[in-house]
Amino acid sequence: MSGAGFALGLIAGGALTQYVSWRWCLLVNIPVALATAAALLVVVRDVPLRQAAGYDLPGVVFVTAGLVSIVNGFNRAAQVGWAAASTVALLAVGVCLLAAFLSIEALVVNLLLPLHIAGTLNQAGAFLLALLAPVAMYAVFLFLSCYFQQTLGYSPLKAGVALLPFPFGIVLSAGVTSALLPKAGPRVLLLVGSLFGAGGLIYLAQLRVGQSYWFAVLPALVVIALGMAQIFVAMQATALYGIGEEDAGVASGLLNAVQRSAPRSEPRCSPPSRSRLPPGTCAIIRPTRVCPTAPRSMAMAPYSTGVQHGSGLRQSWSRSWSASGTWTRRPGPTTLPPRRACDPSPNRREVPMLIDFVPDKNLYPFESRWFDSSAGRIHYIDEGSGPTILFCHGVPTWSFIYRDIVKELRGRYRCIAVDYLGFGLSERPAEFGFTVAGHTAVLGELIDHLGLDDFVVMGHDWGGPIGLGAATTRVDRVRGIVLGNTLFWPPEVLANQVFSRVIRTGLMQRQILERNFLVERVLLSELGRTIGPAETEHYRAVQPSAEARRGLGVIAKQIRDARPLLDQLSRDVPALLADKPTLLVWGMKDLVYRPKDCIPRIRDTFTDLEVVELPTARQFIQEYASDTIAQAIEKRFQ
Repeated sequence: MSGAGFALGLIAGGALTQYVSWRWCLLVNIPVALATAAALLVVVRDVPLRQAAGYDLPGVVFVTAGLVSIVNGFNRAAQVGWAAASTVALLAVGVCLLAAFLSIEALVVNLLLPLHIAGTLNQAGAFLLALLAPVAMYAVFLFLSCYFQQTLGYSPLKAGVALLPFPFGIVLSAGVTSALLPKAGPRVLLLVGSLFGAGGLIYLAQLRVGQSYWFAVLPALVVIALGMAQIFVAMQATALYGIGEEDAGVASGLLNAVQRSAPRSEPRCSPPSRSRLPPGTCAIIRPTRVCPTAPRSMAMAPYSTGVQHGSGLRQSWSRSWSASGTWTRRPGPTTLPPRRACDPSPNRREVPMLIDFVPDKNLYPFESRWFDSSAGRIHYIDEGSGPTILFCHGVPTWSFIYRDIVKELRGRYRCIAVDYLGFGLSERPAEFGFTVAGHTAVLGELIDHLGLDDFVVMGHDWGGPIGLGAATTRVDRVRGIVLGNTLFWPPEVLANQVFSRVIRTGLMQRQILERNFLVERVLLSELGRTIGPAETEHYRAVQPSAEARRGLGVIAKQIRDARPLLDQLSRDVPALLADKPTLLVWGMKDLVYRPKDCIPRIRDTFTDLEVVELPTARQFIQEYASDTIAQAIEKRFQ
């Protein structure tokens, strides 16, 4: 029964963490407890017994407080160390409370814990074993969970499934051990079980980065499970041996309390930074501290990265990018001035977050360029020469989605693709709002900074309103427009309105920030096998943490919050841009920007329009038909 509960817990815990939130794992016992309490009221009947005195309330208070203090002491030790004053204080208080409890039990008549239950040496040893044996088991679960998810890249649910051989091994071994117990005796089973457990732990200790689950983890899980089952069966039989019927409940409760009081290990794995490091490498991103009086070029200094690999800690590269300086028409990166040392004063501040990720040059063979806007540093690429095309990405993508189109066109066009603040390699400034209006303003600053004239703007998804918003204030400098699966009016379709309400809820916002919902469940779920593992990693790597995804959380709410801006665009685009040469490239299987709802309105808006339908493409058209899109752009604006 315990093994079945164990297996169910692994699956349920992984599913709750992956699809809802890890916090639900802390709440799931509440309905179970309520259901159990309701069943007790219906099924269990009290049997009146004579008792010499009242209940042992002082004993209840002291033993409960003592166990709580000791358990918290163990937890505190995992956080701050065994020598910390808080750890020592909690453990000392717990020991004193338990000592006081034992003194009370020696004096009261109707005592809570009969002291003879653990009176023999064998039984006392069994209870001590019940305290120590789970330590290794908890350590295995915690560190393997970290290894599965951060090193092997498993989802929480897949990590739970990967641990299932352990409860299955427990169930199998427990049945065999129970049959052997009367014949072999507990001593032999404890010895054999300990050897199995130690052997499995030693095998698991040889685990290295990049090793296979099937050969490096699974055998150790099975061996440890076989050993732990023998230990638990023999330990319980010894602890409860000779206990009378009247004390059986108390003895079982004591055994359970001892097992639950075992110190649990706490994993110290830092979240992966998703840099291009060997599989299994944990990257620890440390924000560089700067003086509050330092110039902006210093405040924008990058993060330094410490890379944890194998058994040692080595310092990785520190990258420096350009600050604003003397720019030409084609500004290139320059080197930041040296950073000044800063006194560790309470007034110091952290620099805005930069994503420490180096794109694969085979996939994204472009030079990174940087512009210090009024809101923060944005990343963009500027490739080729000729007529200019400005590419504006959607959500939750970045300039990477235009990589193949840029590679195709840069021989004949100047191709500029930008990452909005909060996306791609651009900064995540704490003070920036990440709204569509804010992104539009920053894009306008980049256009003016680069001195773009006679340019074509391509907008996809939210890149449509952002690009068109910047274009409507620079009409005389816009040569043409390319639109792909986007809109420039408030969405009126019922499904979009329902989605806009759902995406604003606290539950969905937690999914976006903590589980990277928009990347994992929107972008990558759609693309499936359309892209390979390397491309998938490039989309994940630029949104590595909840803090980095703040822009995703805000942009998801813009379906409703940006309505005033979209209302304005629905008037400005027909009035100011309707006569511009326009190309429409549309994924005809898109369920978000439905062709039957969007294409007719766009046809009614633009007077010089060409439409290219992409029959098999869905929302993220660049990953389905980059060559077709590039050819259509070249033909339209040659």
